[in-house]
Amino acid sequence: MCRLLLLNKLPGVPISAFLHLPTAVECQSEDLEALNDAELYRMQLDCIEWRIAVEELRDAIKTPPAVVEWNVLVRIEIDIVLAAHDRIADELRYRRITATKTSI
Repeated sequence: MCRLLLLNKLPGVPISAFLHLPTAVECQSEDLEALNDAELYRMQLDCIEWRIAVEELRDAIKTPPAVVEWNVLVRIEIDIVLAAHDRIADELRYRRITATKTSI
């Protein structure tokens, strides 16, 4: 169903390097169409929970070199998860708009 987008964005990086990310990062927009609303909301919640956990971990980092390393190593993962969250939000928004138009 879902294809791993990370392989396209980061050639040569093994999939195992991203197993800690929410499963939503594996889905392209067209893959989301096959999922029901409950599945989409669960995936969206997983992205939010992941982001909260990452923020809590980041807040625990105190030394300037560690902050720099964090920003370099984790920023792309945060961007990938945020993009997945946005794709899900777009799909849910599209469904609401479509349902509203068809009920008129």
